[in-house]
Amino acid sequence: MIQQLADDAMAGDAETVRRLLASLMLASDYTNEGWTALHPAVANGRVETARMLLRAGAAADARTGDAGSEQRRNKTPLALLAVEDRTGEGGTPVSPEVDSAMRALLREYGAS
Repeated sequence: MIQQLADDAMAGDAETVRRLLASLMLASDYTNEGWTALHPAVANGRVETARMLLRAGAAADARTGDAGSEQRRNKTPLALLAVEDRTGEGGTPVSPEVDSAMRALLREYGAS
């Protein structure tokens, strides 16, 4: 279920994320790759999905595991904002405005 939550968070499927969070305590669980659902939501510029996950108890400073590319290993959601090849809606790069909103949101929930 955590993988489905992470996939839906990355896709920005807010309704499915909301439904999964209401029925399960998955906000801070890790996928087999070592990511929480918050990590892909942040990396892909899904501000509202990230907000839902944080409200549901996702840890703003959770770190990714050691799987995947070097630039994404052992990173907090805030640190993932520095990765350059991130895409948002329609495969376009995440805008600086979205990154700014995401930084503010993460800091509101205690990210450092």
